[in-house]
Amino acid sequence: MQFTRAQVGIAVAIAALLALTGWLIATLPSRDTPSPRTAPPPSSAGSQPPAPTPSPGAPAVQDRIRLAGAMQGSSVVNSGSAQEPGHVTSLNGGAVRSVTEGGDTFLRFPATVCRTAPCPQVVVELPTALEPGNGPFSFGADVRLTKPADPGTGMNVFQQGLAAKGTGQWKLQLDYGHPSCRFSDGQSVVLVPQKLHDPAFKLEVGAWYSVRCARTASDTFSITVTRRGSSTPAATATHTAPLGAITPKGTPTIGGKNIGADRTDLQTDQYHDDLANIWWSPR
Repeated sequence: MQFTRAQVGIAVAIAALLALTGWLIATLPSRDTPSPRTAPPPSSAGSQPPAPTPSPGAPAVQDRIRLAGAMQGSSVVNSGSAQEPGHVTSLNGGAVRSVTEGGDTFLRFPATVCRTAPCPQVVVELPTALEPGNGPFSFGADVRLTKPADPGTGMNVFQQGLAAKGTGQWKLQLDYGHPSCRFSDGQSVVLVPQKLHDPAFKLEVGAWYSVRCARTASDTFSITVTRRGSSTPAATATHTAPLGAITPKGTPTIGGKNIGADRTDLQTDQYHDDLANIWWSPR
């Protein structure tokens, strides 16, 4: 079969067109192949990724009061946010000393119980009132009995306000060797544990314990006692009861509720053992 010159030219052109079409199809990207992404520009030398944004409430609330046990002259050093030292006030030869033992620093109060005036008396007074109102707050201290507790006198550790009708109060006490926390709005009282001198809370002589009192909600109150060196509480108690705003009068005291020339331990609730890490926090 003979082809004319025109027919041959047409065939060559068609073949060239088909070849070009196949080449174009082969070079185009497939729908299933993702397009390459442009890499981010390199960071400058030494740059670091931004730190994660802390969640709401993450920053810790610093303790307003934190007295480890160190003293400067007649003042007790306060490392809390209030930064105001505790001032030692005494009568009749009463004294509190800063003692260092085995690397620990603490406060040592008069050792002898006194029932007949004049009695050695001493308290540490804080100049700023701590009035939590209706909000949550917590406070506490490390305590150590140096001898069996006297069964006839109370011992106040840390407090503001008195146990009297019409006045608010928060208080950590160590009566007869048993810690307890007392809260009052001036009308009603919450005591934890509810049973005064609860045997489950009796402390061993010579051992350090951390005691924490807390109001975690408007009607929830707790105490936690942990022996130093242990991660498990030795005793805990929680009590729920309605209580109004806690707005005690006066300013906080450590080691007793007050002092007076003609008063005895029965009236002042003088503390007689070792204390450390006394603290108060609005949380």
